[in-house]
Formats: sequence, structure tokens, C-alpha cells
Amino acid sequence: RRPGEALPRFLRSAMCSSPFWVELLRVYMKREHLNEAYALLSDQLKVSQRDFLSLDSGRFRWTPLRGFPMGLAEQLRWGVDRAMTKGGAVAKLRPALLDELDCVLKQYSGLLKDCER
Repeated sequence: RRPGEALPRFLRSAMCSSPFWVELLRVYMKREHLNEAYALLSDQLKVSQRDFLSLDSGRFRWTPLRGFPMGLAEQLRWGVDRAMTKGGAVAKLRPALLDELDCVLKQYSGLLKDCER
């Protein structure tokens, strides 16, 4: 795909519903599609919260929370912060994106702690 072009919807859907969502996050970050990376992280948080509330302890089931890449999420936060201060090609970020990303990361952190209990 060309740098500014979005991934086909079927490919995004397939990757989002499996452990490959982390690879999709990496692709978005590498191509500096930071808004899409945030949206993916936010969507996966919603799935994780839903799955956490409906945990079935008798069955193994994949959820985005399993193997959550906190280090990668922190890199995304750093990249968004840098892009917002640097400007340039990635300056098309929404002004509230950094605050929204901090909120999502805080919710993930809380959910991970709750899962450890």
C-alpha cells in the first residue's frame, strides 16, 4: 500500500479480532498513522473491558488483554507527544489525542491490575 493509503477494511477486521492486532499497531506506528494506532488501541480496550466483565473461567479464550504490549503502547504515547511538538507531516493529529491516549493507557493499566487479582 502507498504511505497515505488506509489498509483494506477486511484486513484490519481480521487482524483486530486476533493476536495479530499488535502487528497492526506496529504497522500504524511505523507508518506514523498515529490517529489509527490510537483508534486501534481504544477499540481493543473496549473489547478487553467487555471480555473482562464476561470472563468464563472454565474456557481459554483469546482477548486483547492477553499479552498486551504495554511497552509498545508507551512508545506510541512518546511518538504522539513528539509528533505534536514537532509538527510537520504528522501534525494532522487531533489536539486532544495525547490526553485521550493517556486515558486509554490508564484504563489498560487498571484492567491489567484487576486481571492479576
